[in-house]
Amino acid sequence: STNGYGDSTRRVLERAGFSVSKLPPLLSREVLLRRFQVDVIIVSWLDNYLVCDRSGRFRLTGLFKFVLALLLMRRIADTLVFVRHNSIPHHYRGGHQERLEKLIDWLERRFDHVVVHSPAQTDCRRCFIGHPLYASTSATVPEADPHPRRLLMFGTIAPYKGILDVIAALPAGLELEIAGPAVDASYLEQVQEAARGKNVIVVPGFIEDGEIIERLRSSRGLLIAQAHSRNYVSGVLMFALSHRVPAFTLSNSYAEWVAAELPEAGIFVFDTVPQLLAGAMGEAPFPPSRAGVEDLFGDVPLGLAWRKLLDAVP
Repeated sequence: STNGYGDSTRRVLERAGFSVSKLPPLLSREVLLRRFQVDVIIVSWLDNYLVCDRSGRFRLTGLFKFVLALLLMRRIADTLVFVRHNSIPHHYRGGHQERLEKLIDWLERRFDHVVVHSPAQTDCRRCFIGHPLYASTSATVPEADPHPRRLLMFGTIAPYKGILDVIAALPAGLELEIAGPAVDASYLEQVQEAARGKNVIVVPGFIEDGEIIERLRSSRGLLIAQAHSRNYVSGVLMFALSHRVPAFTLSNSYAEWVAAELPEAGIFVFDTVPQLLAGAMGEAPFPPSRAGVEDLFGDVPLGLAWRKLLDAVP
C-alpha cells in the first residue's frame, strides 16, 4: 500500500492554514546550499534508518544517516518536529530491544518537539495529536456485509504482523487474503508454504490504496494480528476507521483506547489469535458507525492541535 499518512497530515495542516512544502532530498543542492528554507520541518520514521531492512539488525551506518539528516535539517529550518510512531522500528529483529529504544529516546530529544498519536505515550516532552484519517469516501463500502467469511490482512508481509500465527489457527469457516509488499523473500516463502492447502490467498507486491478499497468491498473486514508493545499507533486500524470497515485486532494500548472512545466504530479487540479469529466469525455491524470519528480524528480538531503546537514555536 502507498503510505497515505504524509498526504493526510499535509491535508490537515493546509486546512488549518499552514503553507506546506515537500522536503527535498537532504543531499540535494537546495538543501546543501540552503536554497530551501522553512520555519518548521515535521518528520516521521527517521528511526527506520537505524535498522537494516533485510536483516532486521541495528546498523551503525544508519545512526550516522540519522545524525546527518538531523544536522542537515537544522541548517534549513528553525524548528524540528519528530512524529514518533513506535518505540522501535517494526522490522527490528535483533536483541537488546530496550537499548535501541533508549537510543531512539535520546535521539528524539534532539528535536524541538515530539508528537505521538497515542495519549498513552505522552509525557513532559511528548505532545499528543491524533492520527489523521485517510482520504474518506462515503461509498467505500456497500450497504450490507458482502462476504461474511473473508478477511483481509494488508501492509508489509513481515514477521511482526503475526501472519503465520493467524494461518496456523485459521478455522475452516474463514477465508483469508494477505496482500502487500515483502522485503524478506525467505519470510514470504514461509507464508506461502503455510498457506498451501488452506483458504488463504497471498498477493505479494505493491498495492495501491484504491485496489485495497476494492478488496475491502468483498471482505468481512481487516484483521490485525500484531500486538507488540512497540506499536504506538496502528495505521491499518486507522485505515479501517477511515473507510468504515470493521477491524478485528489483537489487544494493544492504542486499539483499546480507540475502541473505548468509539464503541460503535467497528473496532473489536481480542487477547489471543484464536479469540481474534473466533470473534471475526461473530456478528459485527456493517458498515460501522461514523459517530464520534470526526470529533476525535477529523481535520478540524487535529488542525487545531497542530496550530496550538506550532503557534507556540518562537
